[in-house]
Amino acid sequence: MQNSEPFRKPWFSIEIHPQGEMMKSWFHSPLSTFVILVIAVSILGACSQSSSDGEQEPGNDLVGNEINEPDSKEPESDIDAVVEPVVVTVEASIEEGNAPLDVKLKCVATGADPSELNYTFKVGSAPPTSLNELDFTFYEQGDYDVCCTAWRKDGKYTSEEVCKLIRVKKAAELSITSPTVDGPAELAQGQCLNVSFTIANNGGRVDDSFEVGCVLSPYPNQNWADDPEKHLALKSWTIDSIKDGEFLTQKVAYESEELCIADDVEDGQYFLLCKVDAKDEINEQNEGDNDRFATTFITIDHTLVLLPDLVIPTLELPQDQLFPKNWDDQLSYKLLLKNQGEAEAGQFNYAVYLCDSEEFDDECFVINDSGSTIFSMKAGASIPISRGWPITPGMADGTYCLIVVVDTENSVAESNEENNQTTTNTCFEVKYEELAGIDLVVSNLKCSPKEAVWNGSFVVSFEVSNTGNTASSPWDYKAVLNQQPTTNVFEPYKKLCDNKAACMNLAGLEPGAKVKVQETYIISKDLPLSDYYCMVHADSKKTVDETNETNNFSTYGYKIKVLAKAYTDVFVADLSFTKQNTLAGKSIKLMYQMGNNNESSAAGVTVCAVLSADNKVSVAGIKSGKDIIIGEKFYELIESGAQNTFFEDEAKYVIPIALDHAVGEYFVGVVADCKSVLKNDTVKTN
Repeated sequence: MQNSEPFRKPWFSIEIHPQGEMMKSWFHSPLSTFVILVIAVSILGACSQSSSDGEQEPGNDLVGNEINEPDSKEPESDIDAVVEPVVVTVEASIEEGNAPLDVKLKCVATGADPSELNYTFKVGSAPPTSLNELDFTFYEQGDYDVCCTAWRKDGKYTSEEVCKLIRVKKAAELSITSPTVDGPAELAQGQCLNVSFTIANNGGRVDDSFEVGCVLSPYPNQNWADDPEKHLALKSWTIDSIKDGEFLTQKVAYESEELCIADDVEDGQYFLLCKVDAKDEINEQNEGDNDRFATTFITIDHTLVLLPDLVIPTLELPQDQLFPKNWDDQLSYKLLLKNQGEAEAGQFNYAVYLCDSEEFDDECFVINDSGSTIFSMKAGASIPISRGWPITPGMADGTYCLIVVVDTENSVAESNEENNQTTTNTCFEVKYEELAGIDLVVSNLKCSPKEAVWNGSFVVSFEVSNTGNTASSPWDYKAVLNQQPTTNVFEPYKKLCDNKAACMNLAGLEPGAKVKVQETYIISKDLPLSDYYCMVHADSKKTVDETNETNNFSTYGYKIKVLAKAYTDVFVADLSFTKQNTLAGKSIKLMYQMGNNNESSAAGVTVCAVLSADNKVSVAGIKSGKDIIIGEKFYELIESGAQNTFFEDEAKYVIPIALDHAVGEYFVGVVADCKSVLKNDTVKTN
């Protein structure tokens, strides 16, 4: 430490008259005069030695300014003048911190106007300066004395040297790992990311608190410094301090942190960025590893939280039937299922209950025990349903009501779960009367297999009974596959048996008699690949006069899926694409031709677009990881015969940002049937 009092007053004092006459001395003898002269000579000699031995030119400071050294003599004064002492203090913007430490230093003097003063300002072992304000950077660890002296330019007073200690700690070395996203990276506003990362310190101890923060940065800004004003803050954490990590790395792990998307975030693609010392408050030699981005794109899409809303707008009893109902009479009813929500509904069930009052309670029972499953329903779609139910023999006379409930097992998440039941009254009367006549009833319908194929066999079996008290005349039936769960529409190309000997002129039935009908059909190649309801309608031509015509049809309880046979040869050819030179994260558009050379249609074919380090792509290359899938496109049906199905298609895909950047070039390819669903397909042209 420099002497804090370099300019202390001597132990003797001489006052000089303005005209130069000596007025008073503390010593009057010749010997004392000699001592004074000897001391003065010694002081002059010391000053001369200092000028010759110092490293710095006399009169210049570390920035080249001229230094006016304080005068060692007593200040001159008039008899009537009072000289106020000069008192200095050292001010520092910060007194302790990690290197490199930027400090604003100031020497503040009282007792005179600053313009009347000269200064000597010293920082540690650095050369002094005549400035009274400094911006100084401490790069090395250590304790530094900052000292200041001020004196009047007229030489009347010199302050004592005052010092302040600046403590510079070892430089911190903070870093952060790339954040990883655990779980979905496609979210809607209000949903949360699950993110993990670790921060570390390999440098000096940090005693001051600092922040760790994560933000969303709109594509293509993947660095923290790219348009930071566009950052969308997700979450921040405060670390109070972190230990010295020079010999043992200090780490703080953040596991499965929830980072929730604000409601005002716009739809789009974003980078997830996380940064240690997010506000740049900690001094470091290298801040290049203070922020990282996740290699997973974050997609914000408000439609991901849109929900369906299943309702029953109408439930009615057709007025073309007779009331009150008798035992074994067919009760016909119609209802409409609707999805009035904003998203598609997956598979759900509905139930029609018969109750002995207008209230839904435990005494109500289901009367639609088959065909009550809806596999999917798009937003805004409606499905009309017509059904019948025979009045159970022995039912007591009285009033009964129908109540319909949709999504009975709560398998669909809806925007409104409170409107899944009918609220209007749909009631009717039951009154038993003995009737004479014929009543044909269809029951026990079975259709197999549930997955039929073109040109494959399909078996339909059912029973027809005469529940009346009069023998019936010969009758017919109609077996159909229909896309709607109603017998009101029978489209000709979907009929299995109609106006054929097998389904015409069946023998009449005696009262109480029952007959089982079973027939094998071939699924026509003209039948579009789809899901169907299997239905049978007895006495479809209405040649038998019955007491009840509403119980002559039945619908199988499971939908039938019609598939193509597997004798196929799909191919792709003439591939081209845009943007041969592009960046990861950018998109390219592919154009290619596609067809099917074999005799059977191909259904459920997926075409994969891939990147490959060589010019050979295949299903095997995809499975091994050599060929990297960048996109897929599903084809529900590819007709047989190349001349009939040859077509061009195109698709747009994004180049993944997680590609191996050591590989500068990739071949672009497409692979047909990359999921290998066509077991007997010829793969040479795939």
